[in-house]
Amino acid sequence: QSHQAYSILLAGVLVGLGYGAIQFGGQAIYVKITPPHRMGLASSTFFAFVDAGIAIGPFIFGLFVPLAGYRGIYLGAAIVAAVSIFLYYLLYGKNAGRPK
Repeated sequence: QSHQAYSILLAGVLVGLGYGAIQFGGQAIYVKITPPHRMGLASSTFFAFVDAGIAIGPFIFGLFVPLAGYRGIYLGAAIVAAVSIFLYYLLYGKNAGRPK
C-alpha cells in the first residue's frame, strides 16, 4: 500500500531484522534442546528447512497470485505468521522457562 520510497525501504529493513532475529532465535532453541552428540544433525536439519522454506514459500504463494491477488497473498502470509507464532508458543514457548 506504500506510495513512498522511504516506507518501502523501512519495510525492507524490518524484514531483514525479523529474518535475522528468527534465524538466530531458531539456532539458540535447537542448541538448547539438542544433546551434544546430535548437534550436527540438528544444525543441518535446521538449515535445510530454512533453505527449503525460503525456496518453496515464495513459489507456493506465487501460484495463488492469479486467484487471490497480491492483497490476498499478503493476507495469507500474515495468517501463516500468526499460526507460526501460535505453534511456537504451543510447542516451545510455554515450557521455555520451566526446568526439565
